[in-house]
Amino acid sequence: MEVQGFGIRAVLPAGWYGRIYTNTDGEDATRSGTVQLATVPIPDSDDDAGTATRQLMGPTDVLIMLFESPYRPWFDAQFAPVGAPLTIRPADAQAGWEGVDSSQSVFVRRVKVNDRYFQLRVVFGSQPSVPQFAKLNGLLARVTIGAPVAA
Repeated sequence: MEVQGFGIRAVLPAGWYGRIYTNTDGEDATRSGTVQLATVPIPDSDDDAGTATRQLMGPTDVLIMLFESPYRPWFDAQFAPVGAPLTIRPADAQAGWEGVDSSQSVFVRRVKVNDRYFQLRVVFGSQPSVPQFAKLNGLLARVTIGAPVAA
């Protein structure tokens, strides 16, 4: 399966689900995409934070969310420039993420790719093992981000 839009493309292996869409609210709605990739089906009505998807997750499931934000001057200090592929590291762990079940693990990175600013969030159904990180990062290697899309 492949999902693409807004200059972002993800090639998903069997057993993965995904969507790329834009919000219909806010001043930046038409210029940025939101990516959701998961090992469980993503309900059409789910919100950006994957609330409904997280409720479907078991201990071995994963939800990946990639949120694009239009440039703001203070982003240069908060978003690390990275090349391909995107990765999540154990150091990206975020404890006690609001709204996320305590049995799930959240990892967050702010990255700049091709002059575009993203927050990458990953929710594991439980505490991930080293092989789960490797599998996740293998999937992230299948996500490509092109140049900014004209408004």
